[in-house]
Amino acid sequence: MILFRAFRCGVFGKYPLFYSYVLCVLSGDVLMYVLYRFNPSHYTAAYWIVQFATLIVGHGVILEILRQTLAKFPGANAFGTIVGLAALGMVFCIALVRALAAPNSFAVTTTVELERDLRAVQAIFLAGIAAIISYYRIAIGRNLKGMLLGYGLFIATSVMYLAMRSYQGSSFHAFLSVAQPSLYLVSLVIWTVALWSFYPNPSPRVDVQLETDYEKLVLRTREMLGTMRAIVLKAVRP
Repeated sequence: MILFRAFRCGVFGKYPLFYSYVLCVLSGDVLMYVLYRFNPSHYTAAYWIVQFATLIVGHGVILEILRQTLAKFPGANAFGTIVGLAALGMVFCIALVRALAAPNSFAVTTTVELERDLRAVQAIFLAGIAAIISYYRIAIGRNLKGMLLGYGLFIATSVMYLAMRSYQGSSFHAFLSVAQPSLYLVSLVIWTVALWSFYPNPSPRVDVQLETDYEKLVLRTREMLGTMRAIVLKAVRP
């Protein structure tokens, strides 16, 4: 329904990263259902491949929310995007090191640990975006509010599920295996309602100082780096 409304209203191109994630999840679910019914011997291997692909594409939702929130603030937007991609790269590098250290458990262990680390990074990013919206009182539209609320709910439940599974083992698995999909269904309902039609973000207030604060931060950082470089050069000179 979400994708149908996106194509029907012509808004797929407005939020391409978000809708690509929804399309990826739908395609993966259809593929897994077909394999489960007609070729179950390939189900397990395909499951981890689909899970891995969904994790990668899912990070795009964070970048989409960030891009839409800071669309009127190019400097801060570019900085946030670079940090988001760098965090994704760092998480994958850690996962690669773990995979090389334990190649026999690559599919299961690496994907689970990758999901745990990536969800934690995404939770931090979402909290940071929410803090920026609240602190600078940035006006956001209905589409972005629903996107943020729905994905925030999904990330929060995923982090709790992965944390409890890590520390409590399988004792909570029966409950969480029902609770997590149910809450994800709530996220889908939120997205369906919020993204039923296109609602652009309102124009930011003229007194929002986000871009000015970002430029001050960049200037201060450059000054600190220049001072540190001068100290290092002075120390290494004979």
